Amino acid sequence: GVDLGTLNLTQNIVDRNDMGGIAGTSNGVIADCINTGTIGYKHTGYNVGGIAGWNANGGTLKDNRSQANIQGSGNYIGGLVGRNSGSIEAGTDNGTASRNIEGKSGEGVGGLVGINEATGTIKVVGTGGTTATGELIAVNDKVTVWGNEKVGGIIGINKGQIGEKNGTYLTCQAKSVRATNGLVGGIAGTTDGNI
Repeated sequence: GVDLGTLNLTQNIVDRNDMGGIAGTSNGVIADCINTGTIGYKHTGYNVGGIAGWNANGGTLKDNRSQANIQGSGNYIGGLVGRNSGSIEAGTDNGTASRNIEGKSGEGVGGLVGINEATGTIKVVGTGGTTATGELIAVNDKVTVWGNEKVGGIIGINKGQIGEKNGTYLTCQAKSVRATNGLVGGIAGTTDGNI
């Protein structure tokens, strides 16, 4: 894998599928990156995320931040990753600008991840940035998350593992989380996995 160090990007990326602010698809290591701008296009695209469109099996994302607007019309749109089959170690969302995570017509839209597949894990990076009650704000109050169906404040569709038993909890403080056609939740739109 590759550790990109501290990388700050301000950009607009418009493609079709597997779109990410740092990588379209990753099965290596992406760490300590921050992205702003706009990723995706509201009339096309699936697997769209602020850092990676698809974090594949074997991929690790560690302590990255996306402060970008994310758009797509297909399945799996997420603030950090559209589709996760690997490992994500989430840090605190400390973005100060309002931003939108938008999925026009597909399923699986999340403030952090669109879909966390059965092999996917999402956990907390240490205890840095947590509140006194042990909460890590994964999605803050500057974020609006909306989509067609299976929309969640943190994750749209969960089939894998979210969180750990270490006393630190991922929380969502999104400004708004809504679905136009069904299944919406403050944490997950739908889950078959462990939270």
